[in-house]
Amino acid sequence: MNPLEYDLFDFWRWFLAVVCTAYAIVVTARGLWDWHVWLSPRRRETALLRQYVIVMLLRVRVQRFLGEIARIGWWAAVLAGLVFAHLLWLPRI
Repeated sequence: MNPLEYDLFDFWRWFLAVVCTAYAIVVTARGLWDWHVWLSPRRRETALLRQYVIVMLLRVRVQRFLGEIARIGWWAAVLAGLVFAHLLWLPRI
């Protein structure tokens, strides 16, 4: 590939994707670690809070969550179909 034909936007897009993904992973890991540290002491108050958090997590409505995931999957498939159709009918240069 000729260096003069390289699109700088491709580099920027991939650089931004890598940086944002790394940032999201670090922020999520730090948040989970902070929750772990906050709920780990053996005091009575934190034991009650830990039990409350467990009960709230068990009450999460799995069926509703799976419905949202199915809806996201459906729209992703529609988008992939539109992109494929666009590429299929794109005039060849």
